[in-house]
Amino acid sequence: MTATFTLQCWGCDKTVTRPYLDLQDMAKRSEELKAQGWRVRTFGPGASPWFCSDECEKYSYNAQEAERLWKNKDQHAGVFWVLVSAIIVMALIISAVSIGLQF
Repeated sequence: MTATFTLQCWGCDKTVTRPYLDLQDMAKRSEELKAQGWRVRTFGPGASPWFCSDECEKYSYNAQEAERLWKNKDQHAGVFWVLVSAIIVMALIISAVSIGLQF
């Protein structure tokens, strides 16, 4: 029994559909598409869209926005953990003072 899968370029919305018989055949077809210039770009966990060309992968609006957002996500995550750490330290100091410990 034959099924099909469709890839859509995240940069320009170009689509390509290929038939496949099983997962191994689908992997083979995916490799053929990569040989034709299609590529997967990973921006972060769970964010790995397909692009039809090097140009779409690097210069399309969607690729540039995803790169900017994932970069900012990493920066915001660092700030978040610094703030959480500061809150925990302040809570420990307040708790210590409230039970009578002096610094």
